[in-house]
Amino acid sequence: MGLSVTRRTFVAGSASVAALAASRSWAQGNEIVLGATVPLTGPLAASGQQYHFALQLAQDDINAKGGIGGKKVKIVFEDTQASNSVAVNAFIKLAKELNPPFIFLSSYSTQNLATEPEVSKAKIPTMYAGGADVIHQRKNPYMFRLRPYDTVTTTALARTVLNLVAPDRPGLLADVAHVLRDQQLRVQDARIATFGERAEDQFQLTDRHDRPLTETSRQALRDALLACLEPDRTPGDPR
Repeated sequence: MGLSVTRRTFVAGSASVAALAASRSWAQGNEIVLGATVPLTGPLAASGQQYHFALQLAQDDINAKGGIGGKKVKIVFEDTQASNSVAVNAFIKLAKELNPPFIFLSSYSTQNLATEPEVSKAKIPTMYAGGADVIHQRKNPYMFRLRPYDTVTTTALARTVLNLVAPDRPGLLADVAHVLRDQQLRVQDARIATFGERAEDQFQLTDRHDRPLTETSRQALRDALLACLEPDRTPGDPR
């Protein structure tokens, strides 16, 4: 499972946020003002500046097309530095001084975890990129993730490794491919090598839902491969 955020989808998402603000009359004069807590200085500034520039790009693209309902979008930034307490204070400042319809939070989970209670108090919708499970487990209705939480991502990246060592022969790889297809498995990566008359291949496999193989699936694959590669093998032979 994965999540791809392109420039187009990011801008479109920001436009949707701004449109919500306009529809609920959170506009100040001729502007729709949104907030963003971003690490602009300190050790986290390298990634924070990328976030900052991306939001500015979205703001400029929206405004270049006439804004939302004729109103320009303005994103007000507060620096979170590399401190949880500074991140909390940055959010509180935006919430109290601007009371915006939406706030973009830091991309660092520790800062967002510290800020989460204040988000509940302010009841202001927020968006964040951190994937820590503990934030997801809080089930805060005002916090929306940009990507899956870490357990989902880790599960999606998990794969079953098949190491295959067998005498090399014509059609060996094709036979293995047929077995994998019949077992409805997906090859996520492969390393094919031949050493003299011996083939040593490695496959990274998942099931058709991109999950690692269960014990039952692994046993079924093993039996199918042995039946293909050792047709004279006696059933039940533990080799």
